[in-house]
Amino acid sequence: MVKGGWLTMTRRKSGSLAVIPWTAVNTPDWFEWTDDLDLSLGASPRHMTYIVTAGGKPRSEKCASQWFSKACRAAGLENGKSAHGLRKLRASMFRENGASEDRRKAILGHETGAEAAHFSKSADMRRVISGTEFPTPASQSSKSAYK
Repeated sequence: MVKGGWLTMTRRKSGSLAVIPWTAVNTPDWFEWTDDLDLSLGASPRHMTYIVTAGGKPRSEKCASQWFSKACRAAGLENGKSAHGLRKLRASMFRENGASEDRRKAILGHETGAEAAHFSKSADMRRVISGTEFPTPASQSSKSAYK
């Protein structure tokens, strides 16, 4: 549910609560908010769920994941790109941008510090220490985070 600019949801797999800033007004600097999602949702038919079939029915988690991977292939992205990898990439970006472990846990719905650390382990430690202005060669980008 989106209320007051925040998306609050219960993760189906773990039952944990995730709270995500939905508008730029509420977004912390480390989140790197863009209006891409908001614009996409605004151009789509209204449903109670955000990812639906062509017939308007909610997609299952497994089907949504397969749909995402297929869309990545259709867009010409490398094989192996997945929604799960996108979560890991964002976790690493949040860590590089200075988000605390508690903040990463809250936004990604992680229960433990170990889970938050696992999801962000591909973060560039130079960026974690010095901030995101530190250049990273393309060959060292978060390859493993986006699988």
